[in-house]
Amino acid sequence: MHHGIGLHGGYAVLIVVAVLAASALVAVAVLLLLRSDRPNDRRATNESVPGDAAPLQEQVLALLHQKGGPVMQGEMCRQLNAEPREIAQLLHRLEGEQLIERYWQPDQGDYDVLPAEE
Repeated sequence: MHHGIGLHGGYAVLIVVAVLAASALVAVAVLLLLRSDRPNDRRATNESVPGDAAPLQEQVLALLHQKGGPVMQGEMCRQLNAEPREIAQLLHRLEGEQLIERYWQPDQGDYDVLPAEE
């Protein structure tokens, strides 16, 4: 005699496992989609990737020429959406290459940055 829901015990377990696995895959896919839409995801913004200084260098030099006057180093970080350490390292290198000049402003606690005089 046959009682129950009409499925053998083994098939019912397989169906439950399949539904749980499919649910887990959907949850992972949703989490990955949500993560890639975060504003601080470097791939989704114009923010440069660490170690990729060329685009940031171009942005720094373009900003300096666009302003036509000194730009505070901290303001540069905010406008270019870059980490202060990353900007400081880049500016130090550009200063060594004589592409920019920096002048410490003690009252501001920051550097004025200018393109080097040609």
